[in-house]
Amino acid sequence: MNRRQVMKFGGAALATAARIRSAAARIGAEFSRGHQVIAVVSAMGDETDRLVELAAQLSSETAHAEVDAVLAAGEQVSAGLMALALQQFGIRARSFLASQIRIRTDGCFGNAGIVEIETARLEASLSRGELPVIAGFQGVDAEERLVTLGRGGSDMTAVALAVSLRADACELFKDVDGVFAEDPRRNPHARKLERISYEQMDTLVRAGAQVLQRSAVQLAARHGVRLHVRSAFHEESGTWVGHDETELPLNPTHHLQKEVA
Repeated sequence: MNRRQVMKFGGAALATAARIRSAAARIGAEFSRGHQVIAVVSAMGDETDRLVELAAQLSSETAHAEVDAVLAAGEQVSAGLMALALQQFGIRARSFLASQIRIRTDGCFGNAGIVEIETARLEASLSRGELPVIAGFQGVDAEERLVTLGRGGSDMTAVALAVSLRADACELFKDVDGVFAEDPRRNPHARKLERISYEQMDTLVRAGAQVLQRSAVQLAARHGVRLHVRSAFHEESGTWVGHDETELPLNPTHHLQKEVA
C-alpha cells in the first residue's frame, strides 16, 4: 500500500557530497516504491556551528533577524544539494524554503514556534509526482522575514509537516541508532529501545538527551504522530516514539545522546 512519509536527515548524514548522495539513494528507494516522500534536511555537518561563530564575530546579539538570516542559509544549501542528488537518480525533485511554502511562526527569532504550514504548494508538487525537499530549521514571521526554530529545529519542521500533510510516517535519520536505555558512550553495551512513549522521551530530553528536539516531541504527542528515530548509515530499525509505547523504566540521568540537527 502506497503511503505518504516524511524523511528527515540530520547534519551528520549530509556532511559531505558522498553522504548526501547516499541519503538521496535512500530517499529515492522509498520514492521508487510508489510512496509520496517529503524530504527535510538540516545543514551540512557542523555548518550551523560555523555560522553561529561567524555571526558572533560581528554581533553579540543572538535573537536577531539578521542572525537568523545567516543561520538559515545552511539548510538552503542542503536542500538545493539534496534536490540535485535526487535528480541524478532520475527523480523529479525540487527544493523549497520556508518562505516559498510559508511555514508561519510566532516570530521569536532564534527559537520560533511553528504556527501553521500552508500546504497548497506542497500538495501541488506531490500531485505532479515530484519529491519536495524542505529546508528544515526555518520559518517566516508576519513580515516574511526568516526565523529559526532553535537547535534541533529540523525535527520540528519534519513533525509539523507530518501533521499538516497527514503523513503516514515520520522518520528521523540521525547519527545514532535510536534511543538507548542509557548513554551508549558511557556504556557500550547499552540496549537500544525498540519503542518508547512520548512521555518517556520528553523526560529524557528534559534530562539532557539531545537525540530529539523537545518541542518536536511535544508536537508529535499532541497530534499522535509516531516517530521513528533511526540511523542514517544503515537499514536497521531504530526506536519508535508514540502513545503507549512504554518498554521499560528509564533512568534519565544516564542519558546524554548526541545529534539534534
